[in-house]
Amino acid sequence: MKFIFSLIFTFQVLAQTIIVGVFEIKPYTFESEKGLDGVLINFLIEIDNELEDINFEFKLYPYRRLLQELRNGSVHMAVFYQNDAAGTNRFKFLKTLGNINYIIGSKNFDTTEKEYVIGVIRSASYGPEIDHLPKQNKLGLKNYHQGIDLLKIGRISHLVIPSTVIDEYCKKQSCEQKAFSTRLKMNEKNNWIHLTSKVSQAAREKIKSAHDKVVGAKSYRYLHDLL
Repeated sequence: MKFIFSLIFTFQVLAQTIIVGVFEIKPYTFESEKGLDGVLINFLIEIDNELEDINFEFKLYPYRRLLQELRNGSVHMAVFYQNDAAGTNRFKFLKTLGNINYIIGSKNFDTTEKEYVIGVIRSASYGPEIDHLPKQNKLGLKNYHQGIDLLKIGRISHLVIPSTVIDEYCKKQSCEQKAFSTRLKMNEKNNWIHLTSKVSQAAREKIKSAHDKVVGAKSYRYLHDLL
């Protein structure tokens, strides 16, 4: 009995807890009755299940706060698009599942029309196609569903929306409205697993191995494959 207890105690001591910071945005991460849920959470849990001596502990933050917590080391790991303006590129570790990004609207997107207003998530980076557009033509959004609502009533002319979001939305709602009549593929963008120096080299190798095993076994290419 003492031997069994000793084994359990030893495992608990040796197991490393990695604080994984996430930000709430449906359908990637959101709070439900059972706790944190979403396609990104489910993907990370799949990876965590392959790690015998590493445990992921999820902590929810607003996006800007997550970037801050990653920079100061309170968060050990986070998954998001490369963000050149956030000072987090030094933490980039592994390219992972991302999205096809689209621009949707009631008419074709044309930057020569000065009156356009395009909705984007606040502080998010979508690549030069959107990041370099004039600030006065962009409206910062809290989430994509807010953007869809504003698009429907004409408060914005266009919306940047990832494949995972629009696929999930169109499964539950009608996407036949005028607001969805044009869809322009903007780019394909991978997320990055970001790790701080608090994650050891041995743990990094195990995380990469677990990640590659999950992606390979399920033939995942994008996050929308988990819907």
